[in-house]
Amino acid sequence: MHYSAPQNNQNKILLDSFIRGNDTILFGTGNLGKIALKSITNTSVNIAAIADNDESKWGTKWSGYDVISPDDIVNYPNVGSIVIASLNFTYMR
Repeated sequence: MHYSAPQNNQNKILLDSFIRGNDTILFGTGNLGKIALKSITNTSVNIAAIADNDESKWGTKWSGYDVISPDDIVNYPNVGSIVIASLNFTYMR
């Protein structure tokens, strides 16, 4: 399995987005989503919603957050970053 991380300039943009307090969308409600959410808890990162490809989850709550369709991300104008918590990240990118 191959994992990748953003390049240096992209890391800075992402970090700046977190520092500025822009909202974040977490993408994925599976095991990696749980791990990512736990890692983000008690930080200054504000999760606006959780996106997922599973239609049956749309309109429900997951760990206290609204689950939305990936197409609905555009309805969150204050989102500065999306954390993809899935093994299918290449497909989602």
